[in-house]
Amino acid sequence: KAVVSTQSGHYGRGDHFTIIAFSLSLKMRFLLLCCVVLIRNGRCDEQVVASAIQDAIFGGGDPILGSSGDSSTQHLSLDDLSMLSLGSARQLSDYYHPEHYENLPFIEPCPAVSCHLSLAIVMDSSASVGNANFQLQLSFVQTLIEILTLKAADSGVEVCIGVVSYSSDVEVVVDPCCSNSFCKVVEQFSHGNVQYNPGSTNTNGALKVARQMIQAPRSIKRQVLLITDGKSNTGGSPVEFAREMRMHDDVGIVAFGVTDGVQESELSGISGMGFVTRIETFDDFHETAVWLLQSNAILPDDLFNSFEEYCRPDMSTFSNVCAREAEVEPVTEPLPPVTEAPKVECQWHFTTPCAPKGKKKNRKNKNKNKKCFTYGDCHDQYGSVVEADVKHECVCPETEEDNVAISLGDSFVLGGDDSIILGA
Repeated sequence: KAVVSTQSGHYGRGDHFTIIAFSLSLKMRFLLLCCVVLIRNGRCDEQVVASAIQDAIFGGGDPILGSSGDSSTQHLSLDDLSMLSLGSARQLSDYYHPEHYENLPFIEPCPAVSCHLSLAIVMDSSASVGNANFQLQLSFVQTLIEILTLKAADSGVEVCIGVVSYSSDVEVVVDPCCSNSFCKVVEQFSHGNVQYNPGSTNTNGALKVARQMIQAPRSIKRQVLLITDGKSNTGGSPVEFAREMRMHDDVGIVAFGVTDGVQESELSGISGMGFVTRIETFDDFHETAVWLLQSNAILPDDLFNSFEEYCRPDMSTFSNVCAREAEVEPVTEPLPPVTEAPKVECQWHFTTPCAPKGKKKNRKNKNKNKKCFTYGDCHDQYGSVVEADVKHECVCPETEEDNVAISLGDSFVLGGDDSIILGA
């Protein structure tokens, strides 16, 4: 602890703390190895926690710490992930949802979102934490996200991040499906939009929401970071559910406690590690953050300036409401081709003479009110008989001088509307 002197505040701001011997990296690495050896005596907790987080999220942590995951994907660093195509990201077929009676948030799948790393951060907001310590926790998580922002950008890695705050109830702070930029996620912390909600410690419920978060998008690697100040006291034991997450979903879990009040068996049961990661007080978040900065070769001033520069062109807005399915263009059935109605030609074989219509006669025009009929067969354009022995009324001349018999063989054409068109 003589190596680092800190004051309260955000770890990414150089004017909030001073690193006295930041360059003594070899000595600090030696101290870390000593800490691992002496971990059961509770010494050097901050370095152990930082190394566990480094290995789980960034990669390149001390391998002596082991890992909570059984799959090789849990050991992939950001550089390793950058070599993999997002096409290899997958979504679990057996999607988990809590029971309705548990009154936990439901997070629907978002198969349209793909990422190399799916990360869920779970923060304890129970009454025993207190508002002041909760703010220190927020500051640490903010620094962690800022480091991840720069490292992911350098590696070209897509990260889906979800954040949960819990006490008796569980609140979704950041929905991983909404594709919010890291800049806007950090603003939720820096602008005071993450509220302290005291209550009991429902760690099991918080993990159930975190499980939905890391399952929702298509991912290659899945990690959960749990921060708590004590043992769970409502919602049931989280140990068995955490084991199911690790085994079924291939999830790595880093669970570290704050203060001596944590139940070590519960923490190690959640993470699956053979040892407990914890820090003595919330003030130790400062030193943990310093170790993370050094592990990623970032100076505090560089973190602040680089993050500000990275976010300057970001004009997006934050939202926890977003579409869950992939946008699919509507499929329109093609309209049937427009075809002309077939034309039918009729050959008339016999025509009757003009005869009066009924008994009434027109004295001035003897042919007026007379009628005649033609008989014949109708064929389509292919020569097939459409209708045989057709009878059709024809028009008589209006004057007796024009009363000319209609010759056999005259042709008429039936149009598409089945009307008869007289032809010469």
